[in-house]
Amino acid sequence: MTRDTLQLNEVVVVAGRLPERRADVPVPITTISSIDIQRWNAQTSADVLQQTGQVFVQRSQMGGGSPVLRGFEANRVLIVVDGVRMNNAIYRSGHLQNVITLDPNVQNRVEVLYGAGSVMYGSDALGGVMHFQTKNAEFAQNGKLQVAGGAFTRFSSANSEKSLHANVNLGWAKWASLTSMTASDFGDLRAGRRGNPFQSFEWQRNVYAARLNNRDTALVNARPEVQIGSAYRQLDLLQKVSFRPNAHATHTLNLQYSTSSDVPRYDRLSEIGTDGRPSFAEWYYGPQKRLFTTYKWQTTRKTALYDDAQVILSYQNIEESRYSRRFGNNNLTARVESLNIYGLNADLLKKTGEKTVLNYGAEWYFNDVRSTARRENILTGQRSYATTRYPDGGSTMNLAGVYGRLKWQASSRLLLIPAVRFSYVGLQASTNDPLFSSFFTNVRQSNAAVNGQVGGVLNLANNWRITSAVSTGFRAPNVDDLGKTFESAGGSNLTVPNPGLRPEHTVTAEIGLEKRFGSFLRFETNVFYTWMRNAIRLVPGTFNSRDTVVFDDQRTRVFRNENIASARVYGFFAGAEALLHHYVTASATFTYTVGRDITQAVPLDHIPPAYGRFGIRGHNADQRFGGEFFVLFNGWKRLRDYSPSGEDNLQYAIPTEGMPAWYTLNLRGSYRMNRFLQLQVAAENLADTHYRVFSSGISGAGRNFVVALRGSF
Repeated sequence: MTRDTLQLNEVVVVAGRLPERRADVPVPITTISSIDIQRWNAQTSADVLQQTGQVFVQRSQMGGGSPVLRGFEANRVLIVVDGVRMNNAIYRSGHLQNVITLDPNVQNRVEVLYGAGSVMYGSDALGGVMHFQTKNAEFAQNGKLQVAGGAFTRFSSANSEKSLHANVNLGWAKWASLTSMTASDFGDLRAGRRGNPFQSFEWQRNVYAARLNNRDTALVNARPEVQIGSAYRQLDLLQKVSFRPNAHATHTLNLQYSTSSDVPRYDRLSEIGTDGRPSFAEWYYGPQKRLFTTYKWQTTRKTALYDDAQVILSYQNIEESRYSRRFGNNNLTARVESLNIYGLNADLLKKTGEKTVLNYGAEWYFNDVRSTARRENILTGQRSYATTRYPDGGSTMNLAGVYGRLKWQASSRLLLIPAVRFSYVGLQASTNDPLFSSFFTNVRQSNAAVNGQVGGVLNLANNWRITSAVSTGFRAPNVDDLGKTFESAGGSNLTVPNPGLRPEHTVTAEIGLEKRFGSFLRFETNVFYTWMRNAIRLVPGTFNSRDTVVFDDQRTRVFRNENIASARVYGFFAGAEALLHHYVTASATFTYTVGRDITQAVPLDHIPPAYGRFGIRGHNADQRFGGEFFVLFNGWKRLRDYSPSGEDNLQYAIPTEGMPAWYTLNLRGSYRMNRFLQLQVAAENLADTHYRVFSSGISGAGRNFVVALRGSF
């Protein structure tokens, strides 16, 4: 017989890049276990993050999900996979959907670290770090071959999801292998049929484009709540092989591959022109391909330099592509990006005294970017010139850094944690395109920064815990910031290069308070304030002294990234968890964020409305039955709080009002039939509410019934 408790002090996290107690971390951190992921039954990793109620997720299409941490999004938050940074030279500042290429079903743990993480992780980690840790291959305990595995199949009604997952672990005394596969097929997403209580506005799909007799035709959607043009498929594979020559060392080869079908860009396909017809006949991402491979050496054999150490050698190959064709135009424009990314990190830990532990290390990454483009007539097959998204002569980016972090137990109640890092980022890009020679032909940048953090954890009597930290952050311009050519905001804005961008810098101060009432109630809150200097923002610009140009057969306004003097982001988080009964737990979270461009006295982009989650879950004594009722909610995003930059997608807001508040009511349950089989069911958005998350170009799922059958051996 087991009972729920709220004992979290011994949770182990990797906030310092190597395992440590969560109680020793001076900033907020959310941990999501593999058990949580299985219980939540989320379709994608973006859904996993949203289910916490502590991460805001924007979507431009169903095959996406752009996490927002403390008002920072895309290339201002860092994604780390098994100790390797996933952010690359072309991570954009808008809305970034790459997190869905991470299979949630193979994650052993997901950690979300809030606040500037530049000291430990370098450039990009201004709003926080999301660390995805995949499951490890397990060795045999008795020296003989041990075989274990599992599988599930799942169906969801709102998008006719059909998913299949299987994994198998082979373990010997010194060798172990883990193989995993997940295949998913998602149909067009059905939105809710009822307006929410705050505003009955609905973003219905009334017409859509089809190709009939070699002509684009606008067809009437017989079911406007069905978001035609949102379906896609995805395949995720993982293979790990580990070798343990002795009790102290482990060698691991980690191979991951993710690919998809074409992923329709629903927000663009749903745009309607002044003539009542779709603006685009086609707009889709080509298959999103991610190859990730690492070799990791870990050791716990103590030496003069370390007590614990790990070295990771990594290689990633990324391919992204975009295809678009305007309605009534036979020319399909294709833009393809290919990246090769090489990395090396070393992280070491040494106990340097009775009360001090030193964590230090170094890392290096090299990004090689190739960008191509073409325009093809879909009737004749004739190809012609098109402007590349990034410099057509190629781009490279080097990132390097060294860091040190000291944990000093100043007293029995006070832990002090100072840390420092030196970072270097070098960028080179060249273009042969005469159209953009007025901006640059060759550009080189070298940027360096020293970042620091001073944190403290004070454990008081009666289970009070106070945390505080002052951190500096740093983000160097990448290839996307500096050299991108891209039309946005429904085709009305064109972003042009700016080779003169400078790095962004932040200073964040925060304080947190946690109180435990025995093992039955826990409350925590955190208040933060971030000041941002040289913030990169999209502002009106000119091209050959003109503020509008014709690009891809459309007249557009010219914009470019510029450094503004300063900005600020501040807010707070509050959460509580209570044990209502031996087997019943209630929890609630609430996040509020404000962001202002101080220089221009306007709202910052990417700042979400207030949001959170409330839930009650329980199980019976032997945990054969389990269930949960939960509510996800967002507050209003009023029109006055939208950024004028266009990044907030004002075109999807309700005129004069903004984006309405919303909430969904949800139920899920599970029944363990025997030691091998478990049945899971859920009913999500019970009220069938039609809602849309702020800045998103696709509406949320309507009433959704989910059924999954899991097996293990």
